[in-house]
Amino acid sequence: MENTNLERLEKLLVNFHAQGGETPPLDALGLSSAQVVYLDHLAEQSGSSLSELAQGLGFKLASVSTMVSLLVQRGFLLKESNPRDRRQMALRLSPKGRKALERVRTFRRARLSKMLERMDADETQEFLSLFEQALAMKKEK
Repeated sequence: MENTNLERLEKLLVNFHAQGGETPPLDALGLSSAQVVYLDHLAEQSGSSLSELAQGLGFKLASVSTMVSLLVQRGFLLKESNPRDRRQMALRLSPKGRKALERVRTFRRARLSKMLERMDADETQEFLSLFEQALAMKKEK
């Protein structure tokens, strides 16, 4: 991708984050955007082991282990014995983690809704298809 397109995309992303005037609830919840990625993943893959989480996120096991320990310590995640293999721990959102993630998702959906409401149905479908295509290319690399 040439530099002008990269710069254009970068400006669009900055503009997207600046829209809405509201600040994300992350500070109030005591979460970073990286930590929300973990909560999002475990909301969809509840009961994952540490290695399954690392693989699913595409992160190194040591980094995931450190982040999971912090999220458990702060009450956002629960570590439980894995019923499939007692040697492994199953990771789940705690009630505090579910509540925090719901606040983040509500904020996220409101922001995205404002963006999509400016498009008609065909434009929305085209935008979503192109975005999915761009994200699929990232996974392939």
